[in-house]
Amino acid sequence: MNKNLVLVSALIALVGCGGSSESTTTTASTETNSSGDEHSHAFALKTVDEVAATLDTNAAAVVVFDVNSEESYAEHHVPGARHAAYDGVTAETLTGVDPAAHEVVFYCANESCDASHMAAEAAVALGYQHVTVMSGGIQGWVSSGKPVETGAAAM
Repeated sequence: MNKNLVLVSALIALVGCGGSSESTTTTASTETNSSGDEHSHAFALKTVDEVAATLDTNAAAVVVFDVNSEESYAEHHVPGARHAAYDGVTAETLTGVDPAAHEVVFYCANESCDASHMAAEAAVALGYQHVTVMSGGIQGWVSSGKPVETGAAAM
């Protein structure tokens, strides 16, 4: 496993995701990290507004996953979102999601959080073709005044 990926995973597990709640990232296939290196993704990046518009126009074709902690999910999540561990996305997690037909959207805390990226990469590795990360996370969703649901994840 990549040494940097292990470090990022450990940091996320220890301190969670924090930072700005502002959502400004648009759909893209590359991003530049803090060291100036460009990293290519096999998934799309969408803003909160782009995801909300997709849900408004074709919710049946979209499955949303919140990869924050169970406590954060219970506090508030995107309506209809399923809970998943950012480092535990498996074929079982994605049961009922058609790899070719559904868009799978992952989000975490905010745009500074990479947990959703890790989940998205796992979905792509499992053969899912339409994978998206909502870059603003739940903080961006809430600060944009979008509706939320509360309550623990179904078991």
